[in-house]
Amino acid sequence: MKVEVFRVYGNETDIAEFARKSRNGGVSTVERNANLCKSLLVAEHGTPFEIASIVWDITAPRDVADQLLRYRHTTPNVMSLRVCAPPPVEECEPCERGWYQTCLNEYERRIAVGYSREEARKCLPLSTPTRFYWSTNIRELEHIFEQRIALAAQSDTRRIVEQMHREATKLFPNCFHSVVYHYEPLSGDLLESNVSRD
Repeated sequence: MKVEVFRVYGNETDIAEFARKSRNGGVSTVERNANLCKSLLVAEHGTPFEIASIVWDITAPRDVADQLLRYRHTTPNVMSLRVCAPPPVEECEPCERGWYQTCLNEYERRIAVGYSREEARKCLPLSTPTRFYWSTNIRELEHIFEQRIALAAQSDTRRIVEQMHREATKLFPNCFHSVVYHYEPLSGDLLESNVSRD
């Protein structure tokens, strides 16, 4: 599994200046912008956070991609197995490689006997590595973090989203509630903690 920031649009200054438009202006300084972003977050005034966004480059099992791509206020672009060959077995999670190789062999057998990629892909499992670009505005990210870092979330999804949270808070340090992570970055080792919100 992999999470990388592909591109960033906007910053905390843009969010603060966008918010000030509804307040008829104000002086912009780094400190005032940070405080305004924190105030907006606490008061749940979400609209200004929609002006900035992060485009992610994510590779995750198909079941994780399915969970993330269901959010309506995001824009996905998913690698299509209708036109691309499936990723090699080395890109699959280690615990899934045996089963994935079996399914990959069946996929290749189907291609060899004349199936189209679109038809052959039906035998591939949910553990198939899926690469996608995913554009998310800051407001929707906070919502995703709230739902997908919870202990009730699927562990693979939680690991991906925790990594996203780490990266997003580097870029927008005053725009997200803090959380306690359950995993080290993509390692899978459960930590003794629960989600906490400031």
